[in-house]
Amino acid sequence: MAHWLPQSLFLAAEAGDEAAVRELLALGTPADAPNGAGELPLHAASACGHTGVVRQLLEAAPGTASAASCFGSTPLHKAAAAGHLDVARLLLEAAPATASAALANGKTPLALATQFGHADVVQLLLLPARAVT
Repeated sequence: MAHWLPQSLFLAAEAGDEAAVRELLALGTPADAPNGAGELPLHAASACGHTGVVRQLLEAAPGTASAASCFGSTPLHKAAAAGHLDVARLLLEAAPATASAALANGKTPLALATQFGHADVVQLLLLPARAVT
C-alpha cells in the first residue's frame, strides 16, 4: 500500500468527501491509522460534523469509535466540542462508554459541550445510555 493513502483518508474525512473516503477504504486504506497526534480519520470527520463520512468510517472500523488521541480525545470529544449532534449520536451508539472518557485535563464530552454552549448535545449526553438511539 502506498504510504500516502492513510494521510489521504484523513484529508478526505476532514473535507467530508464521501466518495473519496469510500474509494480509499475500497483500496484497503486502514481507517485506524493515526496521525502524529494519535488522531484517526474518524476524529477529523467528527470534529467537522461529516455524518456520512463518520458512518462510513464506523462501518469500516467500528472499534475506532473509542480510540483516544495522545491527549485522550475521542471522536465524541471532537463532536461534542463542535456541537455536531447527529455525529455525537452515531458515536454514542457505537461506543457508549466514551461519554465518560476524560481528556488529559479531565474534561469529558459533556463538559466540552457545556463549555461551548451546545445545549442539544448536552441533552443527548445526559440521556441514559439505553435512550440514545
